[in-house]
Amino acid sequence: MIRRIYFVFCLGFLLLFGACSGTDTALMGISHPDLRLKAIDTLMWQQPDSAFSQLQAFAESPAMDSLDAFNGHFFHLLLSELLYKNDHAQTNRNALLLAVGYYDSLVVEEGNRVHLNLAFLDARAHYINGVGYYEMDSAVPACVEYLKALEIMEDHFDEKDLVGPKAKFMALVYGHLCVLFTDHYLPVQAVRFAKQAYVYYQKQEALSWQSAWALHKIGMNYDMMDQLDSAAFYYHNASVNLHDTNSLLFRDIAAHQTLVDYKLGSSFDKTVSRLKSLLSQAHTDNEYFARCLVLGAVYHYENEPDSAAVYLKKVFLGDFGVDASKQAAEWLVEIHQDKGESEEARSYAEYLVPFANLSENQGFIKSQMMDEYQEYEQRKKDDHHAVQTRKNHRQAAVIIIVVLLSSALLVALVYHIKTKQLKNERHEYNIKSAALSGRLKQSNEALKKERENGTTISTPLSIHTDTEMKYEEEPICRHILSVCNDERNPIKSNIPLSAYSDIALTPEQQFQLKKAADYHYGQLFNTLKIRYPKLKEKDYLYCYLCLLGLNNAQIAVLLQKAPSTIWEREQRLKEIFNTDGGISVMLHGFLID
Repeated sequence: MIRRIYFVFCLGFLLLFGACSGTDTALMGISHPDLRLKAIDTLMWQQPDSAFSQLQAFAESPAMDSLDAFNGHFFHLLLSELLYKNDHAQTNRNALLLAVGYYDSLVVEEGNRVHLNLAFLDARAHYINGVGYYEMDSAVPACVEYLKALEIMEDHFDEKDLVGPKAKFMALVYGHLCVLFTDHYLPVQAVRFAKQAYVYYQKQEALSWQSAWALHKIGMNYDMMDQLDSAAFYYHNASVNLHDTNSLLFRDIAAHQTLVDYKLGSSFDKTVSRLKSLLSQAHTDNEYFARCLVLGAVYHYENEPDSAAVYLKKVFLGDFGVDASKQAAEWLVEIHQDKGESEEARSYAEYLVPFANLSENQGFIKSQMMDEYQEYEQRKKDDHHAVQTRKNHRQAAVIIIVVLLSSALLVALVYHIKTKQLKNERHEYNIKSAALSGRLKQSNEALKKERENGTTISTPLSIHTDTEMKYEEEPICRHILSVCNDERNPIKSNIPLSAYSDIALTPEQQFQLKKAADYHYGQLFNTLKIRYPKLKEKDYLYCYLCLLGLNNAQIAVLLQKAPSTIWEREQRLKEIFNTDGGISVMLHGFLID
C-alpha cells in the first residue's frame, strides 16, 4: 500500500513539472534556410562588407533562381540589412515589405509554438523596415516598426537567451529608438532607450566606441533637460570608455562636455580655448560647423554678440542641417535686435517663418510617437501581468498538488501504523482469550470430575456466583461451549460463516443466554447499565459470550455476523469502557473487584 502511494506521489510530480517545462520551439512545417544564405547571415554580424560581397555573388548565381518562398524572403531581408550596414540606400523596399508580411503570417499561424529562429527573423524584418522609414523621414512608421521588433523579441525570448547576435540586435533597436526620440526632443524616452542600448553593448562585450556612443547619447539628453550634473557624469564616462582619442566621436563628446562644464561654472577663457582647439581639429565641414555652433553659443551666453555672430553666421550660411541653421538664425535675431539692427534681424526672422508650420507638424509627430510609446509600454505591462498571473496559477497548482499528494501519503502512513497496531492488539487479545478458554475448559473438567467423584475441586477461574451452579454450567452455556470447542468441527476464521449456520444461536437461545447471564451476573450488568448508558442490547449479548471465554471468530459464527462487524463491536465497547485490553478480561476484572 505504501509503495503504491509513493509511486503515485512521484508520478504526479513528474507529470506536473513535465507540463510546466514545455517548450515553444517545435519545428514548423516550413523549409530550412539555404545553407549559403545562413552562412552569409552568420558572417554579417562580424564582417558586413564581406557578407555583402558574398550576397551579391549569390544573387548572380543560378542558385538564386531555385530559391523557395521562405529563402526568397530570407534573401531580401539579408539584402536590406547589408545595404544599410554598408551605407547604401535600400533598393528593395517592396520586396522587404513582402518579407515582413510573410514572417508575420508565419508567426501568427504558429502561435505560441513559433520557432525561435523565425521570431528573430520577424523582429529583424520589422527593425530594418523601420530603418527604411527613418531614411525617408517617416518618424512615426519608423517608431512603430522599432517598437514592434522589441515586442517580438520580448515575447519570445528570455533575457538569458539574448546573447551573441541577439544582444547586438537589441542594442541596435534601442540605439535607433534613442536617435529617433532625440531627434524629436523627447529626452526622457531617449535616455531610457540609450541606457538599454548600453546594457546590451556591455552584455556582448561590444567595441569601446559603441558603449561610449550610448553614454554620449544619455549625456546629450540629460543636457537637453538641463540636468547638467547627470550630463557631465555621462560625458565623462563616455570619454573614459572611448579608447580612440582621435575619433570624431571623442571630439563630439569633448565639445559637449566643455559646454556643460562652462554652464556649471568653468571659466570662459578655458572654455573658449578648448573649443577653438577642437575647431582646429575638425576633419570635415560638418564637424567644423558643429564646433562653430558651440562657440557661437558660448559667446552668446557670455554676451559678446560680435564674436557670437561671427561663428553663428558660418553655421547659418553653411550646409550643416536645418536644425543647426534654425538655431543659429534664432540667436542671430536676438543679437541684431539687441544691437538695434532691425534690418538684419528681419532677414533672419524671415528665414524662420516657414518653420512655424513645421513646428506645429513636429508637435503632431511627437504626440503620435508618444502615443505609440505609451501603447507599447501598456502592452508590456499587460503581458508582464499575464505572465505573472500564469506563473502564480502554476505555483498555486503545484502547492495544491503537493499538499494533496502529501496528505494522501500521510493518510496512508497513519492507516498503515494504525492497522499494524490493531493487528498487534488482536494478537494479544487472542492470546488472552485462548488462555481464558483453557481455564474454562479446566473448570468444566473439574466440575465433571466433581460430579463423578462426589468431591469438591476449586475452579481455576475466580468468578462470583449466586448459586452452586456456575454460569458456564448452565445448559445454554454448556451447549455453546460444546459446539465452539468441538474438535471434530473446529471453527476456523477462513471458512465462510454459512458453513456454521447449523450452530448459530436462535433468538430463543439468545434469550436463554441472557437469562443465565442476568441470573449469575445481574449485579454486574445493572452496574454497567448505570455507569455506561450508551451500551446497547447487542453489546450485552457480546459480553455474555465473552464471559464464556469465546473469541471474535467464535462469536461471529454463533451470531452469523461478519468478523469485521464483531471486531467493530469490540472496538465500540473498548471506547465505551476506555480500555485497550480484551473485553473478557475487563469483565472478569469487574467481577473480581
